[in-house]
Amino acid sequence: MKPDTSIERIEQNARLEVHKLAKAFDVHGCLRPVLKEISFSLDAGEFVCITGRSGCGKTTLLNILAGFLLPDSGTVKLNGKIVNRSGPERCMVFQEDALFPWLTVWENTAFGLQRLGFDKTTIHGRVTRLLDLVGLVSFENHLPREISGGMKQRVALARVLVLQPQILLMDEPFSSLDTETREEMQDLLTTLWAETGSTILFVTHDMDEAVLLADRILVMDRGSIAEEISLSAVRPRRLPFDLPQKGFY
Repeated sequence: MKPDTSIERIEQNARLEVHKLAKAFDVHGCLRPVLKEISFSLDAGEFVCITGRSGCGKTTLLNILAGFLLPDSGTVKLNGKIVNRSGPERCMVFQEDALFPWLTVWENTAFGLQRLGFDKTTIHGRVTRLLDLVGLVSFENHLPREISGGMKQRVALARVLVLQPQILLMDEPFSSLDTETREEMQDLLTTLWAETGSTILFVTHDMDEAVLLADRILVMDRGSIAEEISLSAVRPRRLPFDLPQKGFY
């Protein structure tokens, strides 16, 4: 049987709806609001960046959308269904690569498919295709300690994209990389996004990065969305770049 090497485009109505989401944490006996009735939506295939100062609630929001945290109030819906737990249709890429150090590049990439019970032919085809897309076929037998930081993040991307998620959640995934590697990863991500059709919600504290990547930018401030900026410039983009609204860049 010929291996399935296709990476299907996500054609489902992957609409994410966030309605009046609120979250507070207990800090020394006092409730500290982190999210304050946030509402927004993402349409299928959109690339949206969330930016804002440290502590404004970006990571907490992403963790709720991934199903790692429950909100105090409000709802998250994917395709009209309430999200209250993690699932393979929503995958997270973290700031650190979070690879299993005892598994090879190929094994790390295949891990999720194996856990979900996919057959060997499908696993082999998808993993081979993704490693080819991220340029790591020749490193498939290397352990994480034997490859660079940029390569590790490529594996982290391949590991989630091989699951063909409807929503890709990314929490400052390139912030620890050097400038040249970060630019390479930004270009790679936009290429993979175009290839797969996934919806991406990308958290970054760097407005330059948001401008280069996003269809829309949601600017957070103290637990709320303070501004929304739409971008229509064609990709690939390079700085300097004029924002349509002055004052944020």
